[in-house]
Amino acid sequence: MSIAGKTFWVLGDIYTIKITGKETQGKYAVVEIEVAPQNGPPLHKHSLEDEGFYVLEGQFSFPYAQSETKASAGTYAYAPRGQFHTYRNAGSTKGRLLLVITPAGFENFFEEIGVEITDRESFKPPTSPPDLNKILEASKRYGLEIKA
Repeated sequence: MSIAGKTFWVLGDIYTIKITGKETQGKYAVVEIEVAPQNGPPLHKHSLEDEGFYVLEGQFSFPYAQSETKASAGTYAYAPRGQFHTYRNAGSTKGRLLLVITPAGFENFFEEIGVEITDRESFKPPTSPPDLNKILEASKRYGLEIKA
């Protein structure tokens, strides 16, 4: 079963899988991310895939290696594997990114650690903190290193 079209709440943001590696023979996956104001993942690096971020809406900061790029709608940011990076919604309103993952596979991480949203209108984010052990265990399997 494909996860394309499924939506997940992941650490305060909403991830919608647009196309999976299953549909692209493992070449790439595309995920739309709705990022809450001042939110984003912790600093991390991938050992298996590269990521490209296209800013659809909002103001973002992309810390990468030893630099930081400010970006608005229409900007594309690239994070090759092996380099610490992250993104942060630098604005006061929701921002949106289109994430391209090459090769595919990491989109499954979001399904594994996220909470599926089947009805956006009635969805209520979890009130309990995320299961950090679950996230760290999944990170190991996906070649993801999170910087503490």
